[in-house]
Amino acid sequence: MGWNPLVVNVIVIDMSDQVVHCLIHFVREDKRTYVSIVYAKNYYIHRRDLWDNLCKHTIFVGNHPWVIMGFFNVSLNLEDSTAGGSNVTLAMREFQECVDHMRMSDVSQSGLHFTWNQRPNASEGILKKIDRIMANDIFINEFLNAHAVFLSYRIYDHSPAVLKIPTLYNSNIKSFKFLISLFIKRLRLELDQAQIWLDSDPFSNDAREEHCHLLHAYNSAVIDEERFLQQKSKIEWLHVGDNNTSFFHKVVKGKQHRNHILTVEDNMGNIVEGRDVPACFVSHFTNFLGNSSNSTPIDIPVLAAKIKSAIFDIGNNKSLGPDGYTTEFFMSTWNIIGDDIVRVVQDFFSKPITD
Repeated sequence: MGWNPLVVNVIVIDMSDQVVHCLIHFVREDKRTYVSIVYAKNYYIHRRDLWDNLCKHTIFVGNHPWVIMGFFNVSLNLEDSTAGGSNVTLAMREFQECVDHMRMSDVSQSGLHFTWNQRPNASEGILKKIDRIMANDIFINEFLNAHAVFLSYRIYDHSPAVLKIPTLYNSNIKSFKFLISLFIKRLRLELDQAQIWLDSDPFSNDAREEHCHLLHAYNSAVIDEERFLQQKSKIEWLHVGDNNTSFFHKVVKGKQHRNHILTVEDNMGNIVEGRDVPACFVSHFTNFLGNSSNSTPIDIPVLAAKIKSAIFDIGNNKSLGPDGYTTEFFMSTWNIIGDDIVRVVQDFFSKPITD
């Protein structure tokens, strides 16, 4: 192996005949992640030593980013093989239990799904996904733009796997979620001070009023944050516990990671990456859809009852757009704004699309 020490430092922590555990330090960004490189044995009983090693390494890694990549020699899911079959084998179940114990999931990927082939000629041969790149939630949160690429295997039986970590990506735009969290953090500090004041002077009316005011503001802000994250995560409300914020943060991060498109192939077969991806999409759909000069309005009538039915069929807590208003808002105020919404929708479908 070789690497540029000015860019990364690699420390080998431990190794066995099936896995090498490393710590990688990205020098310029001062970020670190654990990486385990796997080359599993053929017989499933021999792989049990590997699963045991990985589970024990979970304790060592703790709450730090961790990636596991390489040749696992067994499929994780039924859809990872073209050989058919509807039953999970013992080897697959043991692999699944290990992955669940480590709380790993596949890194967002592009390229081939099946990473191993056994002479895929004519009607014969088998394709399987037995090479993977997986990471824990902490890695996904820390390296949100990381993605795996599985290249063509060509004359070989395995697909080369590449983990790309664009650590230099930086955005100066602060999200609405960031502003909410910052506001809650400030309220939390103010509430702490108010409770200290109340504790030192429990009979002070000013202290009691200040505490009551801040407690109400804090609870409202926490509820607003949960509602925002719930809308963004696009899942139904969970009736468990008093605060689901950490859960929704996890779901949002996971969805962003899975849905983030970092690599595409243009019409000429060229691979486009990074900040050139949006321009590639614009170019493709411009060529595909053409300009607006020849567009025509839809001549099928859009009935008011159909519009209302479509909106009322959406879940109460679903967000209709970037303004954040939920369907519940439109339902509860339909007698006031319903006619306006119908006119806007009908007007949209009655005119040609213009620039």
